Parts: sequence; C-alpha cells; structure tokens
Amino acid sequence: MTLYPKLITDVLANVRYPGNGKSIIEADMLDDQPHIDGMKVSFSIVFDKNPDPFMKSLFKSIEASIHREISPDVEVEITPVYRQTERPELEKAPARRQKHHRREFRQGRCGQKHRLRQPRSGLGRTRL
Repeated sequence: MTLYPKLITDVLANVRYPGNGKSIIEADMLDDQPHIDGMKVSFSIVFDKNPDPFMKSLFKSIEASIHREISPDVEVEITPVYRQTERPELEKAPARRQKHHRREFRQGRCGQKHRLRQPRSGLGRTRL
C-alpha cells in the first residue's frame, strides 16, 4: 500500500482530542504535513500546555487508528510541540508555622509562650 499525506490527515480527522472533544484536524493540532518515508510516518502534534494530561492517550489512539485504517505495518513517530513554555521554577516559599491543636496548648506541649494561663485559685475557672 502506498502512503500519502492526505491519507494520514483523513485518518487524523477521525481521532478526537479528549480535552475539547474536537478532532485533531478541527482543533488545528497538526503542526505540519506528515512526512512519509516508505512505511514510516512522522508528524508533530501541537499541545496548549506542557505537560498535557491527554498526551499519552492521544498518541495511543492515533497509532491505533492508523494501524486499524491503513495498515498494521506502518511505523508512526509523533513529536509533541507545546504552545505554552514550561513554567519556570519559583523560589520555594518559607515554611508555614504548623497549627497546633487546642489540647496541646492546654497541656503545655507547644512551648511556654503559647500556654494558656492556669487559674490562680484552687477553685478552677469560674463563670460570670
């Protein structure tokens, strides 16, 4: 069987991207025309963000549909391209102080400055 770019794009028109429900061709995710070298097909798919949560499942469905509709002998090479660059590493924020449980405050486990004052008389706390 002879492979040509229109055949590949017709197959890709039937593959849906799970993120928006549109086909790869409708969503304009095919970066360039497929390159064909014998039974090898290579092309690039454009994603909006890096990393895309649906990338692996989309690649598997593309390969499965090409093998099903064209031939199982076709070798498929897909290259991801990202519109949004990877997020830069931010400086690590200082650690927040841990919130202590009230019981720990009452029992004096959280340090001297956080302890509740004990009543001075032997009667305990009184209500007014």
